[in-house]
Amino acid sequence: MTLLATLLGRTKEGQPANAVKEVDELEREKEEVLRPLTSGIMETGMDESGDYKRQVANESLKDPQVQALSQQLKEWINDVLTDDHIVVKNLCEDLSDGQVLSALIELLAGAKIE
Repeated sequence: MTLLATLLGRTKEGQPANAVKEVDELEREKEEVLRPLTSGIMETGMDESGDYKRQVANESLKDPQVQALSQQLKEWINDVLTDDHIVVKNLCEDLSDGQVLSALIELLAGAKIE
């Protein structure tokens, strides 16, 4: 039983079994939904700073859903950063150095990153 299920069981007096069952079912549904979305992500080990580096498997980049999502993300970033005259043509190349991400975070957070 998960911590969330335990907490729900404590707060919903009279029906703890139903609450636990509902939470367990929601967790199973979440796993079913996320499994296809995360199946293309692979662990590549640690980078030079000791952090785990993850990347999308090359096979997944050919998936029409991944391509559509990438296109939507590029369009959104370009739309948001129009006033900064930043244009993203390739997500992997244009986001790799962090400058576009920095500009995006600064704009969305309304704070300067130094």
